[in-house]
Amino acid sequence: MKRLFCLVLLICSNLALGIVSFANEAGKQELLLQNLFEAQLSSTNSMKRSVSSLIKHYPHHEAFILDYSFKNYPQQYKQIIHGALSTNPHSSNDVVSMALAYEVAACDDIITAAINAEPGYASDIVKTAAKLRPNELDQIVRVAITTKPIMADSIINSAAKENPDAFELIMTMAFEELPDMFMSLLNNAFSNFPENSEEVVEIAISSSEKVDARLVVDKAVQAGLSEEAAVKAAIAGGAKQEAWAQNNP
Repeated sequence: MKRLFCLVLLICSNLALGIVSFANEAGKQELLLQNLFEAQLSSTNSMKRSVSSLIKHYPHHEAFILDYSFKNYPQQYKQIIHGALSTNPHSSNDVVSMALAYEVAACDDIITAAINAEPGYASDIVKTAAKLRPNELDQIVRVAITTKPIMADSIINSAAKENPDAFELIMTMAFEELPDMFMSLLNNAFSNFPENSEEVVEIAISSSEKVDARLVVDKAVQAGLSEEAAVKAAIAGGAKQEAWAQNNP
């Protein structure tokens, strides 16, 4: 029994020493990375280049590099975001999450910086931000689609599918913020949200005073909605019933 106790004690001691050794080794690696970071920054005088270079050479330590950068240089968040995403765009979730966690800037500014750095991941950036700041969904989507209008359809599709209860809010904002893209947004909505076609008609007409209600109805019918349902939705959205009757004797 005594021998067994001694054996268990020995095993536990070795495990404890192993953990301490691992912790010490991790600490040494982090200290080395800190020194490398500061040396790189001093040499190049470029936060973007320093972050990019370190992540490129030490990809397994990306989380630490981001953490150290945001914690010690929050005022240079734009350069940190650009440096990280230019090297590893797949890390948009981690980059945005950490920037928001450290509150290096307003949510709007973080989203703008991230999307400008990597437009192709705009939908993922919005998705991440919306999960962390659900009460700011409307502003998050607004900033995203106005920062890169060319990505608006993708951003809207992703945001609406992730937040179906906010479909009206998202579509209303899209039509109001990007009037020059009205037809593109309309066609995209009919194609990707056919089950919401009546709602799309109503929102499209109520969101713009200059919209041609007849055109919206025609597009809805082409997308598969019955003309009766489309007209009813158009009237609910603000199309004048009298004028409609004149146009459809």
